[in-house]
Amino acid sequence: MNLKIAINKLPIFAAFLWLLCSLCAATDSPCEFNQVTVELIHANGHQQIDLSVLTRALGLERVWNALGRKVIVSNRDKFLVLFVGNNRVALDGKIVRLSTSPSIVNGVILVPVDFITKALNEILEDKLSFDIVGERVVIFDRRKGMEVPADSQQPNYAGMNYLQNELVREEEASNGSTESTTMGSPTNEGLHFRDADLDVIVIDPGHGGADTGDSGPTGLLEKEVTLKLAMRLKKILEKKMNVRVVLTRESDAPISIERRTARANSEKADLFISLHANGSLNRDLSGLRAFVASVEASDAATEKTISDENQVITQEPGNEAQKPNEFAAMLWELSENESYREGLALAENILAACKTNRIELGSNGPDQGPFIVLIGASMPAVLIEVGYPTNPAEEQLLKRDDYLDRIAESIYRGIVKLKTQIAAGS
Repeated sequence: MNLKIAINKLPIFAAFLWLLCSLCAATDSPCEFNQVTVELIHANGHQQIDLSVLTRALGLERVWNALGRKVIVSNRDKFLVLFVGNNRVALDGKIVRLSTSPSIVNGVILVPVDFITKALNEILEDKLSFDIVGERVVIFDRRKGMEVPADSQQPNYAGMNYLQNELVREEEASNGSTESTTMGSPTNEGLHFRDADLDVIVIDPGHGGADTGDSGPTGLLEKEVTLKLAMRLKKILEKKMNVRVVLTRESDAPISIERRTARANSEKADLFISLHANGSLNRDLSGLRAFVASVEASDAATEKTISDENQVITQEPGNEAQKPNEFAAMLWELSENESYREGLALAENILAACKTNRIELGSNGPDQGPFIVLIGASMPAVLIEVGYPTNPAEEQLLKRDDYLDRIAESIYRGIVKLKTQIAAGS
């Protein structure tokens, strides 16, 4: 290009710059690419990045569950679950596949670079993009400035050209002596809270908003029963146990299954209790039931309850085509929840306390199944169906404040007993 042509094009270029700056000034945030650069790591034949550096740069919560071999990454009310050694990531009621499985190399959790666009962007409002420049991954965000936090213990990635998976070594060692633990066959280890003490309990009043849940012959709605009971339970727990109690909803508001579990995870709760009320075309069915998560339903009645509770996910935008039971079973198989035994003990304690308090039970012991709202929790979790409002007599009971108080008292006693068991090293 000769000099004369270049000079003639200058006014056009200047006009373009002026227009771009004008558009930037009209927005609340600077119209420019902010970026963070992280080191590209070659491990097991794949291009990967350090998950901890990425999440800290974005200010995201990250919870590592060692026994469950999973990492829960949350952004306020959204979260995803990724699994070491498996390329499937669970989020928003569905499963996405990465190019390769997350791994642990020299104590560092690595994820493939497509984790950013395939999974992480699903929980971010402002989507990220990236370029690979030499041995660096440059991650762009138009609206948010990112900085890699200073870390004096930053790992040395040099020479990481093969997988050193600590979990693989652990598994190989355990396979030489005992078979892996399956759900329903708890180990002999004592019960425990994740952080040793019982400090935070999240109570989830099921349903809400347009999702009314089941209803009784005279119009009692499940969403009303669960919220009233949750309020009473919160009051008892705060008064008698000196713990912080968080409700996933405090009004007649809609809330997705994922947001309920994400709230419990983000609050770093020690216990998660989801409250519901059962329904059936058979109006003779009655009684309180307690459930914990597992791969398969313990009986036909439980399978019906699971279908009813999980079906809510298909009513949420973007999830209409999902098969909730298949998603729940897949997620449980991946996560192998380490809190299963504590949740089972809590469910047993609550049922025993209900029996003492003359509350009719719908089954002799805890039932099990792939409840989505329980599976995503990183702490002991129990779902309680407090009764059948579809049963005319039980509907009248569930309308009474004193009856709800008895249920709340029973749940409180069940929690106290679990705390005692854990303190005693049971």
